[in-house]
Amino acid sequence: MNGLGSEITLVDAEALIDAYAALRNVPRDMLTDKRSQTAMITGLRHQLIWLLRAWTPLSFAQIGQVMGGRDYATIHAANAKICDRICRDTDYRAHVADSMVSLRAVLQGNPAQAKGETRHVA
Repeated sequence: MNGLGSEITLVDAEALIDAYAALRNVPRDMLTDKRSQTAMITGLRHQLIWLLRAWTPLSFAQIGQVMGGRDYATIHAANAKICDRICRDTDYRAHVADSMVSLRAVLQGNPAQAKGETRHVA
């Protein structure tokens, strides 16, 4: 499902959102609030939506609820955009794979093992 061939263990959506926000050094509400529309935040939000779909048992509608009340179509479109980009852009695919490793370390309580995630590929 994730297009990267890594084994996925389902995680809690709220923990994933918190860990992703911390890893990206952005406030959680900027990722979930409908008012944050900058290109950088939108790109990060789309990647988070893709991660929520890959790493949680949530449906698109449920992801929409945890992402600030967005509708199914918005969540589906964001997920499709990231899936498409992962398939056609090798640099972005590598960036996402690195992010997944770092995020997994944070979720497992090993933030020191997370790679420095300061660059934003939107």
